[in-house]
Amino acid sequence: MKKILLIAIVSVFLSQGFSQVGVNLDLEAWTTSGTYDEPDGWQTLNGLSLFGVPITVTKNTTSPAGGAASADLTTSLCTACPGFGLDTNLFGLIAQEIPVTELATTMDFDWKYTPVGSDSAAVFAEFTHYDTGIGDRVTDAVGFAILGANSTWMMETVAFFPLTTDVPDTLTIYATSSSGGLFGSPVAEIGSVLSVDNFRVNFPTTSLEEEYALGANVFTREGNLVVTLEEPTNATISVVDMTGKTVVRHSFNGDRDILDTRSVSSGVYVVNVQSNNGYAVTKKIFIR
Repeated sequence: MKKILLIAIVSVFLSQGFSQVGVNLDLEAWTTSGTYDEPDGWQTLNGLSLFGVPITVTKNTTSPAGGAASADLTTSLCTACPGFGLDTNLFGLIAQEIPVTELATTMDFDWKYTPVGSDSAAVFAEFTHYDTGIGDRVTDAVGFAILGANSTWMMETVAFFPLTTDVPDTLTIYATSSSGGLFGSPVAEIGSVLSVDNFRVNFPTTSLEEEYALGANVFTREGNLVVTLEEPTNATISVVDMTGKTVVRHSFNGDRDILDTRSVSSGVYVVNVQSNNGYAVTKKIFIR
């Protein structure tokens, strides 16, 4: 019940309107609101500070993953929360709704995490559409990552698992400093801090501009995954299976890279090639 109440509060904030597409996914833009900073385009629970709820999302300009800022989400003691039917251990949470017209294959983001006790963090995303027949939203695909202790910035890739064949109209992204707030366990621990930055949603149809600029070609040959680029560049390759697990991640500098995939189980995988200049190409392949 407490989880439902908290998600309901966030849903009210989200329903106040997002007509824009993917606002401030790099968490660079923040607006000061009273005594706290709020990430533009994202919703938090900071607005409840008027009722004694602690600030759980803060701007980090000291050590962002990239650019000038990132977001720190902190699980905090909330003595006012029982009045809302919530636990006193309130996790940090950011959420954003993005209008879409198709299903993405993966979502990348940068993160680091300092948990307390056995706590874990989570990033969860779902594609939905409004079904006029039932008068409610239907979930079309989901993807999530459960995050453990990690003191340095790293990139995570989340794969989406289709649940319907319908066309989604909304992507909702959640990030929380304690995964129990979304999934019920483990217990949120006061002091756990999740830092997030640079969310990137990868759709299956690469733009002609990106395809031309990166010129990536991905194929398999004799147990190897081969990636070739039009021009030499610094790039990172991520291979994600259909459960959302990243099975291979490798960075290289050049116009060609070969990854040994003989130890990888046969199946369909999503390959994301991300260059340091911001271009990305996402392709699905079958590894035998």
